[in-house]
Formats: sequence, C-alpha cells, structure tokens
Amino acid sequence: MDHKRYLVYIDCVERQTEKAILAQVGSWRSRMSREGWLPKSQGEFVNVKEALIPVWLARKFGYPISADSYLYD
Repeated sequence: MDHKRYLVYIDCVERQTEKAILAQVGSWRSRMSREGWLPKSQGEFVNVKEALIPVWLARKFGYPISADSYLYD
C-alpha cells in the first residue's frame, strides 16, 4: 500500500521553493486542514487544487488511510 498515492485537496499555497511547496492541505469545510511541505519530487500535481501524494505523506498530514481508502497507482 505504501507505493500507492492518495489524492489531497490543496486549499492554498503559502510559499514555494525549487524543491517543495508549503501549502494548506485539506479543506476548511472538512475540518481537516493542515499546513505542510509537499516535496515536488514526491507529489504529482493534478491541477492547481489537487495533488497525488504518497501514502506515507498523507498519513503524516493526518489522513486516516485504510484498506477502504481510494488509492491510485
């Protein structure tokens, strides 16, 4: 499961460097919004507001990943 990716919503981008993006991940509506660094090498940015990130990083942001979670290859 750790090689899979999880789709997260990017509420807003605070800062950006050559290697990472500091963003509010999650939605204020879902009460699951946390600020954190998204390494550009680890994420696949689908569009401005969504990114596919590794399961280990999604867990670090506090997402409860289980066998029922929808994950991408």
